[in-house]
Amino acid sequence: MKPRLEGGDMCQNTQEKIGVQYEKLSQEELIFALQLAAAREESIRPKKVTIPSAEIERIREVLRVFGPYIKNHHFFDILVSSKFGVVRMDIEGEYSFFYDADGLFLGLVDDIFDDVRESEIVQEHTDIMILPQEESELRRRISPLIEQLQDQIHYRELFQDFLREH
Repeated sequence: MKPRLEGGDMCQNTQEKIGVQYEKLSQEELIFALQLAAAREESIRPKKVTIPSAEIERIREVLRVFGPYIKNHHFFDILVSSKFGVVRMDIEGEYSFFYDADGLFLGLVDDIFDDVRESEIVQEHTDIMILPQEESELRRRISPLIEQLQDQIHYRELFQDFLREH
């Protein structure tokens, strides 16, 4: 017996193909397929995020310091949600989630790095590594922001790690 699927936007042809596949499955395979489908659905469902209050304060500090940059940027914006954490959305429909201040800081540094790359300080890139002129410009843009953060030493170290990786 073929299952009858109702509702949704699934076309008749797709329903028939699923029915044919359903008939071929053993009971164990069917149970396994349903478990996989349930696990996949659970993995893509947005989850409520609980960020400790101390971390929320650190996130707010990073957002305050980078606020003018975020506000004036043409490509992205940042939303703070009690359900999803910190969400960076861009005009191309991409989004990133941040659950701590360090990740947010590094994400914003990466955005500024992209801006430096787009400014074409160096006309031709031979690889993806940061070039000395770009590093100098990135330091010029990031250093004043780090100076406004309470834990300057920590953020300077994160920035140094970012530079080493790039």
